[in-house]
Amino acid sequence: MVDILEPQNIVLSDVAVTPVGLSGDIKSMGRAVLKGVNFDLDKDIITASSAKALTNIATYMKANPNSKYFVVGHTDTQGKFDYNMDL
Repeated sequence: MVDILEPQNIVLSDVAVTPVGLSGDIKSMGRAVLKGVNFDLDKDIITASSAKALTNIATYMKANPNSKYFVVGHTDTQGKFDYNMDL
């Protein structure tokens, strides 16, 4: 399934990727918008600079083992749609 969302006039705040930051937004809004998990251009490999964010996300998830999560990601706007969907 592919959903393409193009929100307009919506301001999403970025969450500091810390267990406390995640907890606050998830509890107050039911979601968290994260920065800091990145991939190399044109690859499906997470960059080394993402390690701290991923460690903090794992810490939060381990502290909340009964929670369920829906993870959403995206590519950049470079390349064609079908290629980016495959990537």
